[in-house]
Amino acid sequence: MVKRLGKRITRFLDFLQHDLWRIDLVHDTKLRTIGIEVLRVTHLVVKGAKNDRCTLHAAALTYSTLMALVPFLVVVFSLGKAIGFTAAAESALKF
Repeated sequence: MVKRLGKRITRFLDFLQHDLWRIDLVHDTKLRTIGIEVLRVTHLVVKGAKNDRCTLHAAALTYSTLMALVPFLVVVFSLGKAIGFTAAAESALKF
Protein backbone atom coordinates (compact mmCIF):
# COMPACT_ATOMS: atom_id res chain seq x y z
CA MET A 1 0.00 0.00 0.00
CA VAL A 2 2.76 2.45 0.98
CA LYS A 3 4.88 1.42 -2.01
CA ARG A 4 1.98 2.05 -4.38
CA LEU A 5 1.41 5.47 -2.86
CA GLY A 6 5.12 6.25 -3.16
CA LYS A 7 5.09 5.20 -6.81
CA ARG A 8 2.05 7.38 -7.51
CA ILE A 9 3.66 10.38 -5.86
CA THR A 10 6.85 9.80 -7.84
CA ARG A 11 4.88 9.52 -11.08
CA PHE A 12 2.94 12.70 -10.29
CA LEU A 13 6.13 14.66 -9.53
CA ASP A 14 7.69 13.36 -12.73
CA PHE A 15 4.55 14.46 -14.58
CA LEU A 16 4.81 17.95 -13.07
CA GLN A 17 8.47 18.30 -13.94
CA HIS A 18 8.50 16.86 -17.46
CA ASP A 19 5.28 15.64 -19.03
CA LEU A 20 3.14 18.66 -18.11
CA TRP A 21 5.22 20.81 -20.42
CA ARG A 22 5.07 18.37 -23.35
CA ILE A 23 1.28 18.33 -23.65
CA ASP A 24 0.03 19.87 -26.90
CA LEU A 25 -2.95 22.06 -26.09
CA VAL A 26 -4.07 22.71 -29.67
CA HIS A 27 -6.40 19.69 -29.97
CA ASP A 28 -7.66 19.59 -26.38
CA THR A 29 -10.99 20.79 -25.07
CA LYS A 30 -11.28 24.23 -23.50
CA LEU A 31 -11.78 22.81 -20.00
CA ARG A 32 -8.75 20.51 -20.24
CA THR A 33 -6.64 23.37 -21.62
CA ILE A 34 -7.62 25.59 -18.70
CA GLY A 35 -6.86 22.80 -16.22
CA ILE A 36 -3.42 22.18 -17.68
CA GLU A 37 -2.64 25.90 -17.73
CA VAL A 38 -3.69 26.20 -14.07
CA LEU A 39 -1.41 23.27 -13.20
CA ARG A 40 1.48 24.86 -15.08
CA VAL A 41 1.08 28.24 -13.39
CA THR A 42 0.64 26.64 -9.95
CA HIS A 43 3.77 24.55 -10.48
CA LEU A 44 5.78 27.62 -11.48
CA VAL A 45 4.53 29.65 -8.51
CA VAL A 46 5.33 26.93 -5.97
CA LYS A 47 8.70 26.22 -7.54
CA GLY A 48 9.56 29.94 -7.67
CA ALA A 49 8.50 30.52 -4.07
CA LYS A 50 10.65 27.62 -2.94
CA ASN A 51 13.71 28.54 -5.00
CA ASP A 52 13.56 32.28 -4.28
CA ARG A 53 13.15 31.78 -0.52
CA CYS A 54 10.02 33.93 -0.39
CA THR A 55 9.33 33.21 3.27
CA LEU A 56 12.78 34.48 4.23
CA HIS A 57 12.31 37.66 2.22
CA ALA A 58 8.82 38.19 3.67
CA ALA A 59 10.16 37.78 7.20
CA ALA A 60 12.98 40.24 6.54
CA LEU A 61 10.55 42.77 5.07
CA THR A 62 8.23 42.42 8.06
CA TYR A 63 11.09 42.85 10.51
CA SER A 64 12.47 45.95 8.80
CA THR A 65 8.98 47.47 8.51
CA LEU A 66 8.31 47.01 12.21
CA MET A 67 11.72 48.42 13.10
CA ALA A 68 11.08 51.47 10.90
CA LEU A 69 7.63 51.99 12.39
CA VAL A 70 8.92 52.95 15.84
CA PRO A 71 10.98 56.01 14.74
CA PHE A 72 8.15 57.05 12.42
CA LEU A 73 5.66 57.04 15.29
CA VAL A 74 8.06 59.02 17.46
CA VAL A 75 8.29 61.70 14.77
CA VAL A 76 4.52 61.76 14.26
CA PHE A 77 3.76 62.12 17.96
CA SER A 78 6.48 64.76 18.39
CA LEU A 79 5.06 66.82 15.54
CA GLY A 80 1.56 66.35 16.91
CA LYS A 81 2.64 67.61 20.31
CA ALA A 82 4.48 70.56 18.74
CA ILE A 83 1.42 71.78 16.84
CA GLY A 84 -0.93 71.31 19.77
CA PHE A 85 -2.64 68.13 18.75
CA THR A 86 -2.69 66.83 22.32
CA ALA A 87 -4.79 69.78 23.50
CA ALA A 88 -7.23 69.30 20.63
CA ALA A 89 -7.45 65.60 21.35
CA GLU A 90 -8.10 66.22 25.06
CA SER A 91 -10.90 68.65 24.30
CA ALA A 92 -12.42 66.25 21.78
CA LEU A 93 -12.36 63.42 24.32
CA LYS A 94 -14.13 65.46 27.01
CA PHE A 95 -17.89 65.09 26.87
